[in-house]
Amino acid sequence: MEWKNDSGKYSCGKNLFLGPWKVGGVHYDSCKNRNDPAKYAATCTLPGIKNLLGHFETEEKAIETAENAVKHWLNKLPSNAPAQRTGAEGDRSGAATGSTSS
Repeated sequence: MEWKNDSGKYSCGKNLFLGPWKVGGVHYDSCKNRNDPAKYAATCTLPGIKNLLGHFETEEKAIETAENAVKHWLNKLPSNAPAQRTGAEGDRSGAATGSTSS
């Protein structure tokens, strides 16, 4: 996981990348009430996890929450699932037809 500063014109925050894919972020939420101390929004864009993870008082706590959500998602992936064969590659396996070659 790698954090990169958001380079948008009106953005103030960081995006979390897993390889080339953006999987979350932390941004300062300027729309929050000025008396509300929780100004940092943590987000996650992975399937099965809600997008807005919440608002936090510090950027560090928001970052920790976003990273924990991604780690949780990664831990739920099947670790030893067999590779799925597609197309001609799957048709060439002898197990599918019952034939064996010597």
